[in-house]
Amino acid sequence: MDDRVFDVSKPNRAVPSATSKPIIVGHHPIMSDPMVTGRASEPAKASVAPQPFAPAANEPETPHTMSHTFPSISDSTESLPPVDGGIGGLSDNLTVGSEPSPASAAGGDQQFIRPDQTEEAQHNWSPPSHPSVTPAPISHHPRGSKKTMMLIVLILAVLAGGYLVIDAGLIGKGINLPFHIFKQDSQTQTPVATKTATPTSQTASPSSSTSLPEGFTAYKLASTGLNIPYPSVWGEPTSAPETGYSKRGGTNKADVTYAYLVNFATNKDIQIAVTSGQYLPAARTTALYYDFLQWCTGTADAKFYKQMLHFTTVAGTDTPSTATCDQGPLTDAVKVNDTTIVQTGTKAVDGTTAGDIYTRNLKITNLPVMRVKDITGKNGDNIKKILENLTLDTTAKTQ
Repeated sequence: MDDRVFDVSKPNRAVPSATSKPIIVGHHPIMSDPMVTGRASEPAKASVAPQPFAPAANEPETPHTMSHTFPSISDSTESLPPVDGGIGGLSDNLTVGSEPSPASAAGGDQQFIRPDQTEEAQHNWSPPSHPSVTPAPISHHPRGSKKTMMLIVLILAVLAGGYLVIDAGLIGKGINLPFHIFKQDSQTQTPVATKTATPTSQTASPSSSTSLPEGFTAYKLASTGLNIPYPSVWGEPTSAPETGYSKRGGTNKADVTYAYLVNFATNKDIQIAVTSGQYLPAARTTALYYDFLQWCTGTADAKFYKQMLHFTTVAGTDTPSTATCDQGPLTDAVKVNDTTIVQTGTKAVDGTTAGDIYTRNLKITNLPVMRVKDITGKNGDNIKKILENLTLDTTAKTQ
């Protein structure tokens, strides 16, 4: 009888690879035919002992078995996962040399059976389980961390706002901050070396100051609080008060200081006058250049005018009333800045040229105006520096 060939290689000559699929070898049908048995609806038994191989009736008594030796599953370095989708719902993980169990024929779980195992070991054997893979934990930010961050941001915003409010000087003016964002007003003023003079013709020695323009010296006009800078080359300044009247006429005599006049030793072309806004001068037929008060701009024509202190007369006595900006318009006036105008080529009382007259408005109630007369009109640059650097000592008592 010819040998039957079930594989390309002869038995015991080739070892299948670890990843190859087993070959189903047998002489009986693997699946039960429901048309023949009529038991298709019955569930397969959970466990059926494998049956020994029995030859068919027309086959010789001596069975012909395959002598292939398969490697142990435990010896394999790689587990073979079951492959779904086999023919007829069968798993591909079957073993040569054993007859499928009824459970496997009905589509149940397949078992690997090694020929050299005993019947009891074959019955209790189960495929190795695949190692479970535990996924790495996913890190999630807790919800509380977001609230903490929002709280920190809110606190920082409140602190920054408070710092800005303090730095702006709205609250906590006495608090000293390490640095400032807003510009701070200077709380101290550099002391200026000054010269003091009495309302008489007393003179004072000049003194220099680093806060003044180069070549200038400060002069403090007594009883006014004014610090007047002047060019040192003009010589020593002297001041003389001009008396006035709180009430003028009748038996009334001059009882107050009406104006302060300042002259210089070596520059006779310059005279400074500071005029009171509360008292009347001696009676004059024509007003002098320093009898007028502050300058102003007309509301209708936008031209320049000068103030004058008016008075009322009762029983031959003049009493100061109010200052009215009604002298003008000034046709020779030019604006120097917001506080100063200049009148060029003005005329004196006798009709001669009086020169250029600079008028600056002061923020002093009883001394509201200061004028500088330049007869030659050649000292304009120095006069502008005088008026720009003029300061007021608010602690001084003015008359």
